[in-house]
Amino acid sequence: EKLIQSLDRVQYIEQIYPSDANFILIKVDDAVKRYNQLIERGIVVRNRSNQPLCNNCLRLSIGTKDENENLIQSLKLI
Repeated sequence: EKLIQSLDRVQYIEQIYPSDANFILIKVDDAVKRYNQLIERGIVVRNRSNQPLCNNCLRLSIGTKDENENLIQSLKLI
């Protein structure tokens, strides 16, 4: 829940889809751009834009507390 609350404060995240799994699907302004920015910071996510109804969506896996904090900080900086 802390991760979802933090994601909700990131300006370019347009939607956070409900999830009961170990990942979160988010819709962003430009999935390719955000994907590449995260990769440059050493954070691997999945660009799901090629899937039906998932245009500009990224899939974020839930990690350890430290990994989640790193993800949140990176999302705020890019």
